[in-house]
Amino acid sequence: DGALVKRMDFRWFENTGVAGVARLQRSELNQGNYTNLAVAVTTTGTNSEGVSSDSSVEGGPVDNSRYAYWLVIDLPANAVLANFIRARSVQVWYVRQVFLPAVRK
Repeated sequence: DGALVKRMDFRWFENTGVAGVARLQRSELNQGNYTNLAVAVTTTGTNSEGVSSDSSVEGGPVDNSRYAYWLVIDLPANAVLANFIRARSVQVWYVRQVFLPAVRK
């Protein structure tokens, strides 16, 4: 709670012409709506291994009393079954402010 998400990295392997997507989403509690906070898409290619990043994350500080947060990874089913596309990892980068007490000499 209170952390500020700065970037999301999606590591993947792809050997197909159909992209995979990772999305960091949130929803207002008891509302049923959702918002994409970060979206990273694979590049299509032959035997490609790479990282896609999204550093344009918006939405302000994490607020667990108001929102639920989750990660969605969409990979084309036929490409997954044929072992043409694989999600390796997703890394969420964030900062958290820490307030230190005043130090007196």
